[in-house]
Amino acid sequence: MNAFPNLVNEAKNWFGREKPVSVPTETAPAPAAKTLSELEIFLKRDYFTVGLTDGYDHHATSVLDNRKKVMRAEFRRTLHLEIKKRESQISFIENLITESKNLDDRRQHILENDVSLLATEISELELEKEHSALDEGWIMGPIHNYHDGFIRGLQKYQDQKRLAYSTGLFHND
Repeated sequence: MNAFPNLVNEAKNWFGREKPVSVPTETAPAPAAKTLSELEIFLKRDYFTVGLTDGYDHHATSVLDNRKKVMRAEFRRTLHLEIKKRESQISFIENLITESKNLDDRRQHILENDVSLLATEISELELEKEHSALDEGWIMGPIHNYHDGFIRGLQKYQDQKRLAYSTGLFHND
């Protein structure tokens, strides 16, 4: 994917044009600016703290189970969006190769390598979707961190409840 972000800007050099190839907005690749993808944002969240809060506030295993289901669903949705983004990039590159008769061999090889790399990334993302059903792969960290935080929050709640009852602040009615 190294050459892809600059592909449209470099198109003028490849075809001897003054202006970059115009691309319809719906199929154009994302801007080259470094922003975190939804997948990176999902994986970098502090799930331990979220679990800690949920365990303390809700202290019910049904909340734990439901939240983990929601996390798996959100992860799979995020993977799906990442896959669609890469499929769009592949389509864009393949259309560029097809429409470009004057493409030299080196440039065509670079574009074909980009397509191959994107296809490999799609395969990896599909595999992660399968792993997520078993809480394995990339989802494993967030799920386990949330679970650990939830258990810790539940323990803190129970400790404070025992302390409150032992001091006589609350009566066991």
